[in-house]
Amino acid sequence: MTVLLSGTAVGAVYALVAIGFILIYKGSRVLNFAQGELLMVGAFLAALTTGTGVPLLAAVLIAIVGTALVGFLIESFSMWPLVGRPVVAPIIATLGLAIVMRGVAGAVWGQEVRPIPTLFPDRPVRLLGATVSAVQVGSFAVALALIGLFVAAFRYTRLGLALRAFSSDARAANAVGISSGGALALVWMAAGAVAAAGGVLLAQSGGVSVSTADVAFRVLPVVVLGGLTSFGGAVVAGVVVGVLETAAGTYLNQYVPGGGVQEVAPYVVMLLILIVRPAGLFGNKEIRRA
Repeated sequence: MTVLLSGTAVGAVYALVAIGFILIYKGSRVLNFAQGELLMVGAFLAALTTGTGVPLLAAVLIAIVGTALVGFLIESFSMWPLVGRPVVAPIIATLGLAIVMRGVAGAVWGQEVRPIPTLFPDRPVRLLGATVSAVQVGSFAVALALIGLFVAAFRYTRLGLALRAFSSDARAANAVGISSGGALALVWMAAGAVAAAGGVLLAQSGGVSVSTADVAFRVLPVVVLGGLTSFGGAVVAGVVVGVLETAAGTYLNQYVPGGGVQEVAPYVVMLLILIVRPAGLFGNKEIRRA
């Protein structure tokens, strides 16, 4: 039960991070390989801001706004000029951005791990007969709340309606007055904000460093299994990957020299599922007409 609860908590945070991937993919059909670096920037901003004496919640808000601004700058100066180009161009651009952002972060903030104050008390909690940390329970609750708020805003607000219209059919959205540039900028800002929130939650247990960006590669199976465009699918896939990763690390690592099974297991399952369902668990096959 402890493995199940711990994996579910991790999976909820993975699902929150996956939403950033999904947003950008829905808006531009681009898989953003710099999403992990946005997460890293958000976590660093929170850690450094609290180091200056700013209260933690205010620091988190600053990190979210700051990372959203970084997303806006990326879209304005890197992605928007590539609109209309072959899809491989913006994908390669995000890879280049990831390398640059990681290099700049290492040069500015160094390679050491920086702690971040915890949002939750550092004590064990008894839940369903198992013992888990309050950090895990709190991270799970906050991640689910943020996912719920985001999905509600995306579905029921005028801004969310505009973004959904743009992601479904950009030309039709333009015809009714929805600006492509404005919609893409908002998508990247939202992806940056989500990444910052996920980065702060993930940094609760181990601090933040340049390698925090590697979390994106652990979230990628969540995005693919969820179907690339489904928020609900991301939540389910996040829990599946979180539990699988935790179980593999707990029960299988001891039998493999060097360990690392928990990092490989989600990709193995992802590949097996994609053989049967190439669109992912919750994705829909695209119908192309000649």
